[in-house]
Amino acid sequence: MTAVHTIRDEQEVASILDRLVPLVAESVVQRDADGTLPSQALEAIAASGLLALNVPKRHGGIEASAVTIGLVCRRIAMADPSVAQIFQPHFAALDALGRIGTERQQAFFFSEALDGAWFGNGTNEVGGKRGFEHFRTHVRQTAEGDYLLDGRKYYSTGASTARWIAVMSKDPQERIGVAYVRRDAPGVTVEQDWNGFGQRGTSSGTTTFDNVHIPHWHFVERWKLFERPQSHGAFGQLHHIGLDLGILDAALQDAVQYVRHRSRPAGESPYASNSEDPVVLQTFGRFAIRQRAAAALLDEAARTYDRLDPLVRAAGSSEEVAAQAAAQISLAVAAAKAFTAEQSVAISSTMFELMGAGGTSRSLGLDRHWRNTRTHSLHDPVRWKIHHLGNHLLNGILPPNSGIL
Repeated sequence: MTAVHTIRDEQEVASILDRLVPLVAESVVQRDADGTLPSQALEAIAASGLLALNVPKRHGGIEASAVTIGLVCRRIAMADPSVAQIFQPHFAALDALGRIGTERQQAFFFSEALDGAWFGNGTNEVGGKRGFEHFRTHVRQTAEGDYLLDGRKYYSTGASTARWIAVMSKDPQERIGVAYVRRDAPGVTVEQDWNGFGQRGTSSGTTTFDNVHIPHWHFVERWKLFERPQSHGAFGQLHHIGLDLGILDAALQDAVQYVRHRSRPAGESPYASNSEDPVVLQTFGRFAIRQRAAAALLDEAARTYDRLDPLVRAAGSSEEVAAQAAAQISLAVAAAKAFTAEQSVAISSTMFELMGAGGTSRSLGLDRHWRNTRTHSLHDPVRWKIHHLGNHLLNGILPPNSGIL
């Protein structure tokens, strides 16, 4: 890999994205059909310095705001949401280190991010109940004090291209931790068996860990996150909002171009072009309102996080202050996530009614927008976000400190 650029301030990010986004967008329709990733674009992203955006300042990063990180996810997702999704476990792995990692862990892994290392995900398991308490992946302690990791994960986003995989597992005391594992370590097998109809290029398949040796200081005690109120889960959700909004942006852009230049008016229409039809204009006007509302909700959620997350993290904050701050972040994020996911799914489907049958041509690949957002929006149930918002408004009950919101 070429030398990695060091980003000095957040003002650089927009110009970096201007350069990278067209590269990410190249051949996106064909990659969607093939389920492949743009290796050249991933290398360019790693060399750009973007992978170190949320590295703390004291470790050489710029500690970028959630507003900036949301912008990155939105713009990359507009080009290719599969690439944007690979950012989510990466930034989440670094965020967890910043909250509960030891000095040694932080110094080493943050330097890896500054060196352009991608961090992939090994969290979820299939075949059993959902929830950390049901995980079967374990680490066993060796006589020398290190660990041996055994387990099998699915939905391992980004694992096939990462330098490191953050693997959720139980420690010998049955507590949840994260083993940071080299992808090329002996005993690690990454399979390309993800077969979802959308987000085909996220490499979210199976990873297997067979007696993998883990230095003891590569194991992060994740259970400590939940000893007090936390906003780590909400931080991860911000990326999902940016991703759904980026898909909405791309779908709307493609729909505009198709209706303006290619769609034909119905036989009974008195208009020469669909772009003159008042019914079509009304529908696109409503699309524009929903797009603006989603963008505003993401901005509010990110700014709420940037304003209140320091209170959640501060050692001097009381339990009550931290809980209220974490709840306000979760509620803002929940509203943005629920609304944006619903609008992205709806717009990427309804747009075909305005384009006509010609818009369904496989060569155009416009169905990828709906397939991608429909698949991605199932990451966790939107209905529970709406439930927590209603429960807070009606009964004053704060959302749970579960890491899901």
